[in-house]
Amino acid sequence: MKFDNFIKDEHNGGEIYALFPIPLYVKLVPVEFSVACNFFDSLPDRKKDDDSLNSYGAHSDDTYVLNNSEVRDLSNYIINEVKTYTKDILQWEENDWVFSQSWVSKKYPGQSHITHSHPNSVVSGVLFYGNAAEQTSTLNFHKSMGLPPEPRISLKKVYGYTSPYTADTFTINFVPGTLCIFPSHLHHSVKPNNTNEVRKSIAFNVVPKGGLGDENSLTQLDYKKVL
Repeated sequence: MKFDNFIKDEHNGGEIYALFPIPLYVKLVPVEFSVACNFFDSLPDRKKDDDSLNSYGAHSDDTYVLNNSEVRDLSNYIINEVKTYTKDILQWEENDWVFSQSWVSKKYPGQSHITHSHPNSVVSGVLFYGNAAEQTSTLNFHKSMGLPPEPRISLKKVYGYTSPYTADTFTINFVPGTLCIFPSHLHHSVKPNNTNEVRKSIAFNVVPKGGLGDENSLTQLDYKKVL
């Protein structure tokens, strides 16, 4: 089956198709939602006793921040964007989504976040807020090993990573108000914060409200039946 809307480029008279890409949805939220930042800044950080975690940064003691009534309008906006992403782009049949967890993430000067993904979730996202300095750390997405499979060949020269077809990292600049939505399995990281500003964002995980899977295919996870 051929899809006319597949992402393609032209080169030397031929066509290049971007096969099976992983979609990242990026959008600036309306400025009126910036008032939610005041609520997020009022939330205390969770204290960490382990010095080895200090380089990671801090997160809010409340790990369900988008469930608070003070930010209900922003929460509804994000859920509606998740619905757009899953229905229009991924073309999933599920229409009802809820936050499983959401938290304020802070990177103080010198702090970073190693490459990771979000288990036990379907869709994840990040919303930048606060102040941005010139060198504020980007959000970096990484090609997972085996996605797509690396060719088992040996070349005299490695790939040039400026090509979108061979690059292994994609970066999103820190611009307050930027919302990123992506599949939870997509690996991402944040490099050390080399500014004097605290790098602030809201991170969240989203799952279908009714559960996962299908009863007939024996893949069902019905929350009501396992609680």
